[in-house]
Amino acid sequence: MDQETLNTLMSMVILPLLLALSGFAVAWLRKKTQEITANINDATVRKYVDLASDAVTKAVQTTFQTYVDALKAQGKFDKETQLTALQKAKDTATALITDEAKRVIAEAYGDFDKWLASTIETLVREDKRTAPATTEEKQTQIATTAATAAASVAATVAQTAVAQATAEVKAAKATETATE
Repeated sequence: MDQETLNTLMSMVILPLLLALSGFAVAWLRKKTQEITANINDATVRKYVDLASDAVTKAVQTTFQTYVDALKAQGKFDKETQLTALQKAKDTATALITDEAKRVIAEAYGDFDKWLASTIETLVREDKRTAPATTEEKQTQIATTAATAAASVAATVAQTAVAQATAEVKAAKATETATE
């Protein structure tokens, strides 16, 4: 096999296969996430955790908008101000979450304050990952689209080449038959 054939095979078979496999992986992860969520037996706990998680998300977003972003713009966001931001987010979230939700979460997770701190840290970590990931994700989508377009063009070229070769073979056979 020559290099062109390998490239055509790669773009016609392997790239679409990888795209299909990634689609299956995403679908499988979504299914597993749904199964895990469905395994939370107590609807009350789920309801209060969802409400509390929304409150924590709002608290973190508010803290970022009113405190962190301004300090980052001034270049004054250091370890001390990070701890202050964490405390502000905790205070805001605690004010937004009802006592009943705090009680249910404490029963389900053992300690409301630890749950709150870990949830805030998770949101902050996700926020840090999301900004660069969004750009990377867009680049991946662009590369995938380009690869898909290249595979499509390669498939069309290959089909055209096969059709031309077939036509030439038929024409040669017809000429050979006519001369005999």
